[in-house]
Amino acid sequence: MNQRFREYIDHLSSFFPFFLSSCKLARLDHHRPLQDLWSAFAWINTYAWYIQLALEPKLKTWKTTDCQLSLSGLPAYIEPGIQSLKMGFHKSSMDIKLKDGHLLTAYCRRLSGEATYSELDLDEFLGTKKGQFAWGCTGFSTHSSDIDLQLEGPSNEPMLRAQLDDGIGTSREGEVNLGACIKNEDGHLRFMECF
Repeated sequence: MNQRFREYIDHLSSFFPFFLSSCKLARLDHHRPLQDLWSAFAWINTYAWYIQLALEPKLKTWKTTDCQLSLSGLPAYIEPGIQSLKMGFHKSSMDIKLKDGHLLTAYCRRLSGEATYSELDLDEFLGTKKGQFAWGCTGFSTHSSDIDLQLEGPSNEPMLRAQLDDGIGTSREGEVNLGACIKNEDGHLRFMECF
């Protein structure tokens, strides 16, 4: 392995201690086959979004707000690698709709295999902050207009879009991937902390 890759692994391991052990094993190239090296790259790819947080200076860092934690400089959606890690509700649900502009409804598969109807009030977990969606805040629908839910892409990502009040008299379009912070828990839509 080249020196640059070793330095990269060491740098990443300083941010993510759990990442260290699998990468150190992969570094023993005389002891492990090539597939372990590939495994290390898979770990890097899976956590690329978190790594980008640590490495990109323009993204700054996590900051505390009155909406618990939010990201500065990042869009409200989660990248695909993280999405598959979180296992959003849309992967095991059907007939996903938005009712009354804030009630997420779906038929969610249970462990037994049957599908049950479930509702989740997004106003309890999703709000707005300076014209952007913010998880951990509340009442997004009271500060939004033209609210629309669309299933997009090959995996039907549930994208919520709306015109959001920015607090200074203007509005701007915002979007958030609901699959990033909502899960199917045995047939019930549940909020999961994702920030």
